Amino acid sequence: MDCLHGHARTYTLFATARIATSTTQQPQWLPVGTRVPPGQAISAPPEPYDPAKHGPALPAPTDEVNLAARPDFVPPPKRVPTGPNPPPPGSGDRGIGWSQITKPWYGAYSVYDVQCNLYIDTVFAGEPGAFIYAPTTLAAGGTCIEITQVYERLRGVAATKKVFGLYDWCQSDPNQRWALLEDEEDSVFKTRYVRSYQGRDTYSVAVVTPNTGHTSGQCWYAHIYNYEVGGWVQRLVSCGTSYSGTGNAGWTIWESWFTANDNVCRTYPSIRALDIALADPDSAKFLPFTNYPQDHWNHAPNGMYCWSGPDIWGTIYTFEFPVPGLAANTWRGDTPNP
Repeated sequence: MDCLHGHARTYTLFATARIATSTTQQPQWLPVGTRVPPGQAISAPPEPYDPAKHGPALPAPTDEVNLAARPDFVPPPKRVPTGPNPPPPGSGDRGIGWSQITKPWYGAYSVYDVQCNLYIDTVFAGEPGAFIYAPTTLAAGGTCIEITQVYERLRGVAATKKVFGLYDWCQSDPNQRWALLEDEEDSVFKTRYVRSYQGRDTYSVAVVTPNTGHTSGQCWYAHIYNYEVGGWVQRLVSCGTSYSGTGNAGWTIWESWFTANDNVCRTYPSIRALDIALADPDSAKFLPFTNYPQDHWNHAPNGMYCWSGPDIWGTIYTFEFPVPGLAANTWRGDTPNP
């Protein structure tokens, strides 16, 4: 099962922490600075990045290949807003939407599954390929950067690639919004970022903006935890106004493109987003987002109907939130495997 072998600024600003109004018990974190050898499981996810506590993030590496920077790069599909009522993300989605109903949350954190044995078995005529983005996370508040685990099978290619992706919603040109795509089958990626957690290979990500009480129009900073050196690595900075067309809303979802054009719901391994947390402006800490249930809602099935009913073979996808036996701020997309 072992298949994984913009701007140059560093985020240094947080507002002064205030007393938390939440009574939710803080999660257990792996202290920043902890190094974990390749192949060793972790018992807790790394503590989210706080520059006031941890200092400047580590600089982006120069020895990792950005597929999106290649001259022959063709962007994978992503929604393009066309008016006041933009289409839902993707062509087959299920998950959770969130916003800033109770307070201006200024970032999001999650642990992502990496399913190395996920295989997309077909590419339909007329399509550039078939794609699954899961998990994919866009923090609330006019966030510039969406952090995406990509599974893609391109036309004319037999293999399904596993790719770490950053999508820049503050880039005006839709063809330039994939700011980073990194091949996870490169041994460097697994050595630095992937460790087993809750029985599966995972990596941990976070996106934040300065805790000023205003998130729209700010600079946003995307990070991934490097277990080899024991610290958060800044992978992208993007500033300005988001072109997502969703206002202050964001999401944590399972998204697909062109995987069921024939209305057949194919079988894939389940995918989880674990220990999801939002950056709380009252405490300058990341809190489980389920602590404020009015700030999130069910992102009902869109596009591909596999999430809402059986196909001709009786297959049905199930979205579990919370997941039995895991933290309440975890979801799992059963497609249909649990």
